Amino acid sequence: MERTKVFGDEVEDRFLRVKVCASNERVCHGKGATKLEFFYVYACLFHDLRLTMLFADWQMAVLREIQCAPTQIHLNAWVSMQAFEVLCRAAGLTATMPLFLHFYKTRPTTSKGWVSFLGANKSLFTLYLASYKGFKTDFFKVAIPGRGRKYIFDEEGRPKFPRYWTAFPPPTDP
Repeated sequence: MERTKVFGDEVEDRFLRVKVCASNERVCHGKGATKLEFFYVYACLFHDLRLTMLFADWQMAVLREIQCAPTQIHLNAWVSMQAFEVLCRAAGLTATMPLFLHFYKTRPTTSKGWVSFLGANKSLFTLYLASYKGFKTDFFKVAIPGRGRKYIFDEEGRPKFPRYWTAFPPPTDP
């Protein structure tokens, strides 16, 4: 399958810079010697799941709590978060990290590094058992120039979510 180029090598708005990745980059790569802060994102999060950039505060809080970068959680986990967001909106509730993690726990995989969500005792949805396919090679880099830092970092300069993969994210057990 051939990659479809949806923008040039780089697109920048007032807060973030989206860049096409080099052919040797992988989502599990860390920052390395790069000076500019960045994180990787799978393209299908936006064209299939209609996620927006920037992530919602509660989604960043979930990523921080489970100690995972956006590309470290499996696409099916993002599907669970999007379904939860829709359910909360329909019920007139505000989606929050504690509420989400009341219904879901995480299951890191030792072999691949991805983290999946499992329904806790009070599961909201039947989990989607088929695995999302074909997403691993379609990703881009989101660089964070100075004026975008306030959306990704808190007032003390700490990231609102891990930008790079965590070696051994702990399982959560609500």
